[in-house]
Amino acid sequence: MKPKISYQRSRIDKQILGKLLPDYVNVQLADNRSYVYTAIDSVSGNVVGVAVFTMPETLHTAAQLLYVIVDSEHRNLGVAGNLIDYGCDEIKSAGAGYVFYRQISENAEDLITPFEFAVNIDFHAVSVGTGLLVYSADTVVRNPVIKKVISEHKKYISICTINNFSDPLILKYNQKVKNVFEIISESTVNLELSRFVVRDDAILAGVLVAPVNAGVLMIHGHFPNVSESEKQEGMKILIAKVIAEGILNEEIRTVCIRESYEWSSRAMTEILGIPEMHYREINLVRTL
Repeated sequence: MKPKISYQRSRIDKQILGKLLPDYVNVQLADNRSYVYTAIDSVSGNVVGVAVFTMPETLHTAAQLLYVIVDSEHRNLGVAGNLIDYGCDEIKSAGAGYVFYRQISENAEDLITPFEFAVNIDFHAVSVGTGLLVYSADTVVRNPVIKKVISEHKKYISICTINNFSDPLILKYNQKVKNVFEIISESTVNLELSRFVVRDDAILAGVLVAPVNAGVLMIHGHFPNVSESEKQEGMKILIAKVIAEGILNEEIRTVCIRESYEWSSRAMTEILGIPEMHYREINLVRTL
């Protein structure tokens, strides 16, 4: 007989949740835009499942399903799916338009189960099998190749900030983007945390989004408006410029670079060397 389960939003009690959740989740719970939902067995009163969502400032109207766990005795009963459905309904009322779900692992096979689970509860794949190149901040800062890359590449001389989504550079860029997830908008890009590459013909070639969270600088760049060879060169100079201009600071301990494509992996290993860790990841999204 299926147990009777109730679902609710819970206050963040670190003493209780800290025993259930990994450290990286607890660190992000300090954000006052975090949402924790619990599944409770109506008979015993015990918490049998926890789902954690966040609505980071960097994503505006998007939320992220950060973590979900269900006690072993209540698995395969639909509890996790129902808990996430409940949470999605709640955060939709808080202003979220869609939810991202990301999982990473050193072993690609470990991602099969979470991928199938997400697809079965109305998430759709954005990318599968892309990687994360992980470097310590010390390794990146001391890298002698950075200055050399900057001096040798003159085409991408303009690395700039943009303060308005109606800027002509962004409007022209978005017209050429074929993948909706690469569009520069309030839902996907925090302008204060981003740097843009402008070619010498005044075309916006790409964007580097580099938010800092819990001591980790997460770098993700895309260059939809240029050739493959230009993408690789643009990514290299953009990373080099961002590091040289001092975005790295004392708070940053780790640098993660998302390799969206094979060319981005080649560009990063050329400039930064072999990563200290290399993970695979899946990214899915659910529209609310």
